[in-house]
Amino acid sequence: MHTIMIPHVATDGSEEEENITMSLDDYEKLMSLKKLSKEDREQFLGAGGKKADSEHAGEELLENGIAKTADGILLEPQKSLMGTDVGQGVISSHRIDVGSLVGVYAGEVIHERQSNGNYDYLIDGTQFCVSANPETIGVHRINDNPVVTNVQCHIGHVLVRVAADETKLLPLLFFVCVRTIHPYEYLSLEYDHHYWAQGEWERLPLFVVSFKRLAQNASLHGISSARETARQYLRLAE
Repeated sequence: MHTIMIPHVATDGSEEEENITMSLDDYEKLMSLKKLSKEDREQFLGAGGKKADSEHAGEELLENGIAKTADGILLEPQKSLMGTDVGQGVISSHRIDVGSLVGVYAGEVIHERQSNGNYDYLIDGTQFCVSANPETIGVHRINDNPVVTNVQCHIGHVLVRVAADETKLLPLLFFVCVRTIHPYEYLSLEYDHHYWAQGEWERLPLFVVSFKRLAQNASLHGISSARETARQYLRLAE
């Protein structure tokens, strides 16, 4: 399985150290530039950033953007607390600790004037969005939940070798765990006002855990253990 490493940051300002650049080919596996016009591509490559992100240096990503350490992420049907179906949510089959990288928002880079989908994420400070494929699994499938937020996004920059003799600082949208995520808990984040301003969806409180998965897990770890875990999740909604 091919993985993509987030580059390290040079300690002395030199670009001669190993593993401090990402190839353009690897970057485009996460953030494809193929849909950009020549003019928009030049604008995107020229926007850059002030410095490379060192927080997640050395971590590996799968081609769908999910962190290799978070590869237990699964799609699972999710409902609101009122019982309405809200489609697929994202759960983890194992614990994810605070500060852990969940993944990056992967997809096609487009100009914001081309944006017309629910899976388009605006790159703050630019005129560009990342448009994700709704049919694939990734952090773009994480639902908003006003009950609890356990994932947040921040923009970081990585040094990408765009030509043999040229590098550029290009953005990645990092999704990081900000509250301990327990097994079978839904990952959740707070969508920005741009999403709700479209008026297409109503913001609803959602279940914070897949009780179906907990019940299945009870046969492995005992019913009393599953009950206690369920109580912990219910307390999250208090």
